[in-house]
Amino acid sequence: GTMIALYAKPERDSTFEGWSGACTGTERCMVTVDSLKRVTARFRPADRTVFASLTVTGLGMVTSRPSGLRCPGGCQGDFPEGTGLSLLAHPGPGSRFAGWRDDCSGRTCELVVDSEKFVSAAFVDVRAPRVRALPTTGTRGGFTRLRYRVNENTGVARVTIRVGRRSVRTRFRRLAATRTYSARWRIARSASLGAHRFCVRASDRSRHTSRWNCAALTIR
Repeated sequence: GTMIALYAKPERDSTFEGWSGACTGTERCMVTVDSLKRVTARFRPADRTVFASLTVTGLGMVTSRPSGLRCPGGCQGDFPEGTGLSLLAHPGPGSRFAGWRDDCSGRTCELVVDSEKFVSAAFVDVRAPRVRALPTTGTRGGFTRLRYRVNENTGVARVTIRVGRRSVRTRFRRLAATRTYSARWRIARSASLGAHRFCVRASDRSRHTSRWNCAALTIR
């Protein structure tokens, strides 16, 4: 006939779901021991999230399935412990996926987020710049601007300009495909009047070099 009080005290990483058997509900369990009594207390581990982080080098993007990572941009995220995570590599224009490193390797990345995960994805540039020289006019003995356009997928290139046997090369810099650029050039006083030409080519940091592209240089 003894009355017993049972109290459920979940640990920090769990929650109490309720009683079953001689007690029900989630409040204090009061049991009178007048016969064999069975009481079950149900506890559920709290939902735990695990951190995942991405690093991307080169021109490309990595996304995850399920969603949560989209790098560059959203390169870090928390996922429920035990989540199966697939990472997908998306090369940018003129780029190729080179592989995974750290917690993934090879060509595919499938992992279970059961602890902190760190993954690196590498993309390499495979396309040479494209360059176009634009017709230019100038005066003998004066300066002119030799105009050109460059289309480089990484956005950074340097340009070599050649007129006859003379040439000049710029430093690496950011170049937008929609803009026209120019280089200051002095025309010799001894240059003959009429139609000449100048040529331009571009190189990127991956040592890809375009073909020469030439345009008219008219000296008046």
